[in-house]
Amino acid sequence: MRYILTVMFMTILSCQWQQEVMGQTPNSAKTKKAISSFLDSVEKKQELSSKLISTYIEIDSASYTGYFSNASFTGDTVFHFFGGFIGAIIKYNDGKFCITKWMYLFSPEKNENTTSMEIYSDCDRDEDSEYSFLRYKFLNESSFETIESFIPANSHKVKSVERHVWKISSNGRFYSVN
Repeated sequence: MRYILTVMFMTILSCQWQQEVMGQTPNSAKTKKAISSFLDSVEKKQELSSKLISTYIEIDSASYTGYFSNASFTGDTVFHFFGGFIGAIIKYNDGKFCITKWMYLFSPEKNENTTSMEIYSDCDRDEDSEYSFLRYKFLNESSFETIESFIPANSHKVKSVERHVWKISSNGRFYSVN
């Protein structure tokens, strides 16, 4: 009897090991479905709980606790890049002064977030101080542009603009091309 139990146990372990090596773990299907559900919520522009956010992306809890306990996350846009990479844009309202948007890039193979970047910012302006705001524009299925505008103190005119074009690398990272 002990021999049969040992053989059964070894067989089960062997099957689990083969599934993990082949990327066919039961959890990988669950993870893929869960990420798909998360991306659906983003695309539907739903409010996203801090627990949901921290499950799928790396984020410092200081962004939604303590002083920022009134912060909120809302889905904004899902964009499909080349190679199957998926960009999820999430709007963050700090509950105080700023609204920002972050693009998180998800790998189709790993079913996880590979990188992120702030692509939009708009904060309350103090007329006596310099001010900048950030916007973005999709260019094609492998690149986008960020446009940062600067306004000097005590002015309403944009003094300078910085434009950066970003591409998606084959390993799921953003890199500047200018």
